[in-house]
Amino acid sequence: MSLRTRLVLSAVALIAVVAAVIGPVTTIALHSFLEQQLDDQLTSAVQRTQRGPAGIVAPR
Repeated sequence: MSLRTRLVLSAVALIAVVAAVIGPVTTIALHSFLEQQLDDQLTSAVQRTQRGPAGIVAPR
């Protein structure tokens, strides 16, 4: 096998490994971000429903 072929195969293998690592890491990070964003929105919605029409906190 020529040196050129070995270098090309090594480069392709390295790119494949990097892509295989970046994909799951990006997916996990995006999932965490979106889950936190949804939690914040739900918390905000609950707080709005607990206030009365004039922004007064409803009695419990």
